[in-house]
Amino acid sequence: MADQAIAELAQQIIQRHYGITGAQVSIQHGYMSDRAVVEAGGQRWLLKLYGRGGMDAAALAETHRFTQFLADRSYPTPAPIESVKGDTLVQRDARTCALFPFVEGEPFTPGNREQLAAAGRALAPLHAHGAEFEPSVTPAPTALIDGILDAKARELDAVRGRLDAALCAELEDALRACVELQRAAGALPHTMIHGDFRAQNVLFDRERVAAVLDFDAAALAPRLVDLAYALVFFQAVIAQPPLPRDEAAALLDGYEQVCPLTDLERALLPAALRFSWMRGMLLWARIAYLDRASDKAQGWIEAYREYPRRALLCSPSDL
Repeated sequence: MADQAIAELAQQIIQRHYGITGAQVSIQHGYMSDRAVVEAGGQRWLLKLYGRGGMDAAALAETHRFTQFLADRSYPTPAPIESVKGDTLVQRDARTCALFPFVEGEPFTPGNREQLAAAGRALAPLHAHGAEFEPSVTPAPTALIDGILDAKARELDAVRGRLDAALCAELEDALRACVELQRAAGALPHTMIHGDFRAQNVLFDRERVAAVLDFDAAALAPRLVDLAYALVFFQAVIAQPPLPRDEAAALLDGYEQVCPLTDLERALLPAALRFSWMRGMLLWARIAYLDRASDKAQGWIEAYREYPRRALLCSPSDL
């Protein structure tokens, strides 16, 4: 949809469903959703127009309930705003939409270890609060990992002819190796996880986390899945290379200052890192070759293809 059409749709939504009139709207495009920055009367909001990812309204409403749960406990995240009918999700022209307060903050500065430690310290209380949250439906302990592995196996088959043989073999090996994590998932500490805890979804005030955004992928799962994904991909897209070991260690140390890992989590961290790497690489392959949603995705793949030999098999103390 062209920017002008999205802007007009956003104007209709905010006026009809939120009573905001005379607003200026600017459009931002993302892979999973479009966003409209709304300004009126000296205030700003962010309107999300969901469009990808296969999430239905019930699943999105559950993530909104969790976000509100966190905000009620003073966790730094903006809670969704209720419409004039009291809902946090509205439907317009087959688009599901939600309005949030606009949050000020600075982006992550690559190489800033203090910010990385702060990010780790912000992820830990998210998990601590998430363990107290009561989801509407409690999935099986391995449900998230099982679902991801099934989806990634299909994606690998779909992009096999586009990736070189060596990388395909590495990804196949990573898929097979995930059985260790899959078997142990039921014994790992579970909580509501963010699902995409990366620098693009974290705002800073110097060396302090100002806000954690975009809980659209929140789910009940082993907390190790969230932490490992952050260790691998925290600065993905913002900076070309993965985090160096000392910077990843800063994030991990920050996390463990608040929520130390169990012995089992420490033992499974290398497997969780491999699982995360495979998951992200195949997402980028889908973006590059199936959806053709970004001409930058091939560069991201190249920047991370050596990660297994560089970091995935290290022990936690080596991070």
